[in-house]
Amino acid sequence: MRSVTHSPGAFAIALFAVFLGLTAIRGQALPPTPKDFFNDYAGVVHPAVRQELNDRLRTFCKQTSQQVVVAIFPAMDSALSLDDYTLKLANSWAVGQRGTNNGVVLFVFIKDRKMRIQVGSGLTGILTDELCKRILDQDLKPAFRRGDFDGGLAVGVGSILSILTKPLAGPAQGQDRFYELGGAAKKSFEEGKSEVARKDAEELLTLAPKYKGDWNYGNAVQDGNIVLGRIALKEGRLDEARTRLIAAGRSPGSPQMDTFGPNMSLAKDLLQKGELQVVVQYFGLCSNFWKMDNGKLNQWSQEVKSGEIPDFGANLVY
Repeated sequence: MRSVTHSPGAFAIALFAVFLGLTAIRGQALPPTPKDFFNDYAGVVHPAVRQELNDRLRTFCKQTSQQVVVAIFPAMDSALSLDDYTLKLANSWAVGQRGTNNGVVLFVFIKDRKMRIQVGSGLTGILTDELCKRILDQDLKPAFRRGDFDGGLAVGVGSILSILTKPLAGPAQGQDRFYELGGAAKKSFEEGKSEVARKDAEELLTLAPKYKGDWNYGNAVQDGNIVLGRIALKEGRLDEARTRLIAAGRSPGSPQMDTFGPNMSLAKDLLQKGELQVVVQYFGLCSNFWKMDNGKLNQWSQEVKSGEIPDFGANLVY
């Protein structure tokens, strides 16, 4: 298991589901193996968000065999250093499949304001020290400073899964491809591969009508239109970008969108071009499915009408 600053040996070989009980180290009992993928022992994450992230991590494990576990504690109850403690704890939990060491554990200690990502030796070539540091510094810390544990952890978990997920190579077919295309299109756009992103987004929207009853349908409507809208704006087609934003807002929503809210990347791009009216209209459409916004849509609308560009936080990533 490797942390962002330490490179010791791999995890002990065992399955995640095995309950190891309390393990003594230097006379100190370690917390037992978690029963879930997302474990909020500090009670800082909204229950709906906690359940959503746990389900997402479970699904990721089933699809890839890679095990990503999140453990949030009130405090680090140990005299050991952060690296030593989290390493020993991760090893005692034995996250990852037998023989592959393909586990990752994100540790957060609230009162200590400390966090660490430990990575099994089978994944250190993919989830590198540099990438782990970037996730902690750019995804988690800024959100945590705002008190937004839900958003920070959602983005952080999303970044970890995105890095661990191999780029879409084309062999997936049918429903599997339908699930993969949205993330692949967004990733390609962020990497500057506009043509690849365009192809994937167009295919996604072509496939979407076949899966109207699927949980991912609303995500597909949003992701496809957001990516194509951002490409259009980048290429100077402002009218098409506006149309794509409205089409994204007409998504029926999804389990993820209903909880975390819509993607605001195209909205921000348009605001930077002075397009206030269409963005406010987009907020109104999103209110049809995002009932758990805690007043964010209204707040953002007021800020936009005042000529400001809101801090969309994690909604630039979802």
